[in-house]
Order: sequence, then structure tokens, then C-alpha cells
Amino acid sequence: MTTPTGAAELPEALRFTKKPVTIEAIQWTRKNLRAAITFTDGPPDTRSMHAGMAWEAYADLVARDGLKIYTLEGKMLANVGDWIIRGVKGEYYPCKPDIFEATYSPAAQVEALSAAQAGVPDGYALVPKESTAAMQWAFARAETHYRDGIGRAHPMDNVSAFKSQYAAMLAAAPQPQAPAQEPASDSSIKLAEMLLSDCGHSSNNTRLLERVATRIDKHVERALEMVKTAPAAQGDALDATRPTGHAREEQR
Repeated sequence: MTTPTGAAELPEALRFTKKPVTIEAIQWTRKNLRAAITFTDGPPDTRSMHAGMAWEAYADLVARDGLKIYTLEGKMLANVGDWIIRGVKGEYYPCKPDIFEATYSPAAQVEALSAAQAGVPDGYALVPKESTAAMQWAFARAETHYRDGIGRAHPMDNVSAFKSQYAAMLAAAPQPQAPAQEPASDSSIKLAEMLLSDCGHSSNNTRLLERVATRIDKHVERALEMVKTAPAAQGDALDATRPTGHAREEQR
């Protein structure tokens, strides 16, 4: 379509919302090479060679030159602290920790919030039946005056004042929270203390200790589920035909 002057009319910009995508990821710490390789290529013990070399030589190579990830765009270096992501199509790529934290949330937390907000129509908000102290304070502090061209304050009409107060209350309303996670088991906490000590961290960092212990519990739970569902005759050749090449180093 063209304008009367003959210039092409640009289409209006449309608004889009990014679809929610669930991914799997593992954080590269330099000390978890076996876990990283298991995540991208399968358990190392199922293969005798890695990038044409024995496991010990491969581990030495990674320690010297870093972990390379084979992505759809080519080979990329995963720095310590980066997250290695497996995308929806099975592709792998590293992600900086600050970008990862800003982009992703634990799937369980997102699912819990979605369940809490289910059935709330567009344009509505889920708020408590009784106003909280923060909501009441926001109502009292809401702007109910406007200023004219020379800076003099004038009271709003009743409808405008109420809209301002109502918007302030909604903004101050508490958001539904995901249910609290179950505390980590005692055995996982003890193992986490040992791991932190081996890595030079203080076990007094209770937040880190709890995160590590909780992750241990999750891995144990997944391992038990895998054992329960695995065929009895799998043996050591379980991944003999598994495709590799996502997190490997070419021999130099």
C-alpha cells in the first residue's frame, strides 16, 4: 500500500509475547566434568574414548583449554559459571549466569505460579480478600491531586481519585508464591558439607549449603526413578549407540 505521495506505507508494529519454553541445564563449575559430559553426551563410562583419547587425557585437555560445546552455530567455549542448556530441539549452547538468571526460573516455581493464577481472565488480578497493610498504605499515599500549568495542586474528581488509589492498591498487592520446597534430607546436607569443604567453601553459607543439598536430593530421586523404569537386561551397553559430539574436544 502506498500513500498519496507515492511512498510505501510501513506496516504497524505488532506486539508479541514470547512463548514459555522449558529447558534443561547444568552449570559448569570445572569440577563437574563427568556430570557435564553425561548431560551432553551420555555417561562417560559407556565409552572408552572421548574425542579420540582416553578419559584422563581428555580431562587434562579440558582443564588446560576449557570445555568446548558443539552448538548449532559451531564450537563455543563454556566458561566456569556458565550454564550449559539443552534446548527444545535437543541442541546445546552455553549461557552466561546473569543472562540465565534473568531469563529462566525453576520450572516447578513457574508451574506453581501458573496453577495459582489459573482461571484468572485477562485484565483481572489475583489479590487477597482482605487488604494487606502494604495495600492500605499504598491507598493512603496514592496521588489524588493534579497540578496545573503553573504547578498549583488541585483535587481530582472522585472517579479519577479512586482510580489512582485502586491502581496503587493493586500494585502493592502480594503476588502468589510457589509452595516452599521440602527441606533437604540430613544425609544430603552432610554430603553437601563435604563437597563444599572439598571445593574450599565454608559450610556456614547456609543458603549455598541448602541449594547443594536440595540438588543432591533431586539427583538421587531421578536416579531411583531411572533404576525403577530401566529394563533389567540393559547392562553396560545401554548407550552404545547414543549419538555424541555436543560436548567433546577434537584432538589437537
